[in-house]
Amino acid sequence: MMSDRSAPLPLVSVIIPTYNRPEFLRLTVESVLAQTYPNIEVIVADDASTDHTPEVMAAYGDRVRYLREPVNTGGEQVILTGLAAARGKYINFLDHDDLMYPQKIARQVKRLEADERLSMAHCGYHHIDENGQLLETITTLPEGYVLDELLRGDFMWSGAPLIRRSCIDQSEIATSLFWCSADWARVLAVGLMGRPVACVQEPLGAYRILPHSDISNVRGLEEWVIPLLEMVFSHPKFPASSLGLRDEAFARMRFFLSCRYYASHQWEDAKRNLEAALTGYPPVFQNRDALVERLCEDALSVRVHDPEQFISDLLEHLPPGGALIREAGNRIYSRIHFGLALRALARGDQENAYVHMQAAYDQEPALFNHRPSYTALIVHYCLLLPVEEKLQFIDQVLALWPRGLSAGDERYVRGWFFTSWTIYEHSLEHAPAQIFEKGVRALLHSPGAIKNGQYRSVMLATARHLLMGRD
Repeated sequence: MMSDRSAPLPLVSVIIPTYNRPEFLRLTVESVLAQTYPNIEVIVADDASTDHTPEVMAAYGDRVRYLREPVNTGGEQVILTGLAAARGKYINFLDHDDLMYPQKIARQVKRLEADERLSMAHCGYHHIDENGQLLETITTLPEGYVLDELLRGDFMWSGAPLIRRSCIDQSEIATSLFWCSADWARVLAVGLMGRPVACVQEPLGAYRILPHSDISNVRGLEEWVIPLLEMVFSHPKFPASSLGLRDEAFARMRFFLSCRYYASHQWEDAKRNLEAALTGYPPVFQNRDALVERLCEDALSVRVHDPEQFISDLLEHLPPGGALIREAGNRIYSRIHFGLALRALARGDQENAYVHMQAAYDQEPALFNHRPSYTALIVHYCLLLPVEEKLQFIDQVLALWPRGLSAGDERYVRGWFFTSWTIYEHSLEHAPAQIFEKGVRALLHSPGAIKNGQYRSVMLATARHLLMGRD
């Protein structure tokens, strides 16, 4: 509960840096103005746009504070300009083509006001395309003391964190272009304070993926993120308990960079970084299962336009230490086709879904005989993709199955889907009766669900909630 219900609602500053993107900017500003939370100042910091952005902003009058730099600085100084003008207790940076959903600020302020220990609150989010079409749902994200997870990779959407201004002022964000200019640096700077972080798992915003928006200047990115990691690990506030993550953090970043280099056809830099990842942290990058999972995850990300070509290019330009990847080629292709089949099915493209599912089977028939593996893939995509009728989607996937599935295997898939869905909906704070009903269906399909500790915890908590009449 908030400490004083009669106190005025704290001011929230939403800072939107922009440059030459007026049409998307208009949508972004409108999404902030549509917030249910009433005490927000909208600050648009323009890095000297050369188009009609000033005219677009002028139409909002005093509903938006429009700050315009006299000359273009490349997008860094403009963020500090917006921050210097902000008066809010809480700060939210928002890219000029992303969107907030109406309840975002209200739900995050509620969490932050309820616990003074929290440095920031982030949230689940959607990936959308240039037309606003939903692509993916990203949720069940880390919360609590998240510095270790942030070192393994930036899991937050840039517009997600609502940050306590006092934490910004106590970090380097307010005074350093290096720490302020990019979202990962900002959340790492806050993470170094050693305070817990909240997460509203419900998607509260949308990260827009534009055509050809993949990172073009990968070398510039490398020259920034590697020094950033060095600065984090050498920072006076860095906890000694996390020093053991150094090799893993650098190896994961090298892997990420290698994938960006492969996507932009910079083969030598790609090989150099992939070799560094493979040798830098063997528990992940010399583990066949973990390595296949990471490669498929990157190839099937919304930023990769042709996953098959991406993998083909990678296999053609492997570093000397890439034998493990080459040996797993069929397995990688099988999972790529499996993912493409389910993506096609989610779009209603049955024909391509069938073609890709058959290709997945041809590449690795063993996948279709290993119940835990294919079940995990089906459940993952069912929760990730924009599928409204999830049970119908499961049925459609099973109907595509090469050579069919036994009745027992189908029950197993549905049972573990309901198990995962129960846990998923509990994380989104959905109605307890709705959660409990799905949990019961999980048991009816697969009594083995009771062995899942997270499922048992959710069902016990939900049952207590219902018995107390708090639904």
